[in-house]
Amino acid sequence: MIAPIVSLRYTGDWKRLMTRMDSARFERALHAEIKRATAVSCMRINAEMRKRIKEKKYEANAPLTQMLKGSSTPLIDNADLWKAITWQTPTWDTGFIGVLYGPQTRRNKSMAALSWQLHEGKAIKVTPKMRRLFLILFLFTHGKIAKKTLTGRAKELAKRLRKNRDEVFPLKTNVIYIPARPWIRAVMEDPEIIKMVQTNWVHAVDTALNRSGA
Repeated sequence: MIAPIVSLRYTGDWKRLMTRMDSARFERALHAEIKRATAVSCMRINAEMRKRIKEKKYEANAPLTQMLKGSSTPLIDNADLWKAITWQTPTWDTGFIGVLYGPQTRRNKSMAALSWQLHEGKAIKVTPKMRRLFLILFLFTHGKIAKKTLTGRAKELAKRLRKNRDEVFPLKTNVIYIPARPWIRAVMEDPEIIKMVQTNWVHAVDTALNRSGA
């Protein structure tokens, strides 16, 4: 006796249902779409951070800082921090936007550590070395010290000062305060940005369902 051969072929809604039940296929599609959506969101957030810095959305530099930097725009000094702002998608469901630990400033300091100080603000205790530096700059701007005799940080800062026009005075304070400029938090907590990220992820899930045949 030959046993009958029974086979089923799924069509229409049944076919879509069985495809949806293929969890491995859906998972692959979901991972790919979520990672793509996260990358799009990261690029948008990265651009928004740069835009707000450029548009001076944060507290302006103090007069002395403006003099030394030649700019009233905070968070931009020779574009070091500007260039260091970046984004990554380490895994399919996570994104990173900010400053990595790798980059160093021209003075060999961690750009990530510096950016955190600028973001959160900091109280800097004035040291004897700092007092000597400002005293030297004071004497230079008043014509008491020749530029060719300057070295190190004093020589670097003197290049940004105009002799007999810019005035730098000896430091009298014991603490210098750097105001907080939350260029990351302000963007990440923006309702419009949050909505954009959520919309991108919802669209990614829908696309993954469609790709997997659901």
